[in-house]
Amino acid sequence: MSLFFCCSLRLLLPLLLLQTGGTRSAGSLQNQADPTVRFEQFVSRQQFPTASSPPFPPHFSHDNCSVSICEGPLAPIFCSGFLISTAWFYGVQGQCPGSKLLHEPAIVMANFKRKFAAVLHEIWPLLSRQFIDEVNLNQDRYPVIHVPNRFLVPGGFFKLYFYWDTFWILKGCLYFSNLIETARGMLENFAHLLRFRGFIPNSGNVQLSRRSQPPLFSQMIADYFDATGNKSFLAEYLPRAELELNWWRENRSVELELDGQRYSLFRYKAITDCPRPENFLEDYQLGMEANNSMFFWSSTASACESGLDFSSRWYKWGTAPNAMRRTAIATSEVVPLDLNVFMALNYRTLGKLYGDVLNEHEDKKKRMQDQCHKVVEYLKRIGALGFRGGIPSSLERNSNEQWDFPNGWAPQQHLFVLSLLQCQNVSGEAAGMARKVADAFLTTAYNGLFSPAKEKPAQIWEKYDVRFDNGQPGFGGEYPAQSGFGWTNGVIFEFIRMFYTKAESASPAEEEGEDANGSSRDSLMALESITAILQTFGKESLNF
Repeated sequence: MSLFFCCSLRLLLPLLLLQTGGTRSAGSLQNQADPTVRFEQFVSRQQFPTASSPPFPPHFSHDNCSVSICEGPLAPIFCSGFLISTAWFYGVQGQCPGSKLLHEPAIVMANFKRKFAAVLHEIWPLLSRQFIDEVNLNQDRYPVIHVPNRFLVPGGFFKLYFYWDTFWILKGCLYFSNLIETARGMLENFAHLLRFRGFIPNSGNVQLSRRSQPPLFSQMIADYFDATGNKSFLAEYLPRAELELNWWRENRSVELELDGQRYSLFRYKAITDCPRPENFLEDYQLGMEANNSMFFWSSTASACESGLDFSSRWYKWGTAPNAMRRTAIATSEVVPLDLNVFMALNYRTLGKLYGDVLNEHEDKKKRMQDQCHKVVEYLKRIGALGFRGGIPSSLERNSNEQWDFPNGWAPQQHLFVLSLLQCQNVSGEAAGMARKVADAFLTTAYNGLFSPAKEKPAQIWEKYDVRFDNGQPGFGGEYPAQSGFGWTNGVIFEFIRMFYTKAESASPAEEEGEDANGSSRDSLMALESITAILQTFGKESLNF
């Protein structure tokens, strides 16, 4: 089991509790970027014309200098794209467009970020879906779970709504694209599912409907409230969020004893004990090879419920039979730290939204802050930040699973960065590390859309190979890398908002009263059982 995957993101995630806070082919953006260019540096390294070639077209004249350069019908020409970059590169002065185009690199870069965001914004309509009335009237005739409102899908062959993907899709809708009504409709869809089914299923595909995914509905509600301030919305939706937490407590909790103390913790445990309908043949064949077929099938579905399908994280390791192979999967025997952090965060978020006041104890805060130093040193020691395209899901190199090395996924980049930012007031290196990961991911996503790797289409991918920063998609697992892509778009928007919508000198969480997620949630502490797990870096989970 990779110590990195055990101890980096999952050691960082509890730090979040310090503050609760179709496809598209894109053309090139002016001259295509060198695939090796870093996002924070590519402006100064563009492939510009040679010094012997004219910086402007031959018919360029001075007649348009009577008005401000960035006003009027010629603004799109003078204030974006090839012309502005060339003017900056050559330092053109004393002629039209003159010094008004001699921007600092950070300002020029802002134009590229706007272009990046604008292209991503145009993808949303391509991912929009809505069920026709016939599906609602005759639900038994369709292999889908009907919801009343329009929704955004991940993309590729993921053509229906997916639960935890929506968390990051909503961030892009709410905080960047101003798709407030679309976001409200998707939350209404999930509330509808909770009302009539008791939980939010993995997806709108009926084949995936007997399992859930990481419980993030409470965080979606908090994000919507942060973006809109709509208190009547809270009054309506908080009871629905409670329904979900009750379902997880009744159906996915387990009592464990550690050092004489009993803890109620959470795990993934799908109720099915047969091959998955969406991949029946492979599951059946592997189940026949496993020691216990029904346990294998249940653990396989449970891994899908975790969203990390598949990762060596769920495999038995060491001297166990078939160790580190799919047939040794044992998801329900693992108590995942990140799931328990999500649940602790959900309870505290609801408490805050209900107006409860939670006391913070300085001794607990000190113990949690001590973890920041340990995590930062651990990440440096194992070289976790030494990859050009972000952080990998793990350092396990032999599993060929899509949630292992060398793949990096947008949700993990976001949670990793957000967790590190909770340490920035404790560790002088944490904020820089967070920025480095965000820039690395933005780099590879940008190059993948505007200057893709050789023989690769220009796309936003669900996962990337973090060994490179040329936008190369990830690989492995049960299907080819898919494009679109909902949660990647959302995380890109979020990173631009966190790091590039304020002055370059300001830290993403510098403003008083804001957490690193840009929200106004109060600082909350939660240690409980998580603290015990954090004491040993080599422990990934509790097994029973």
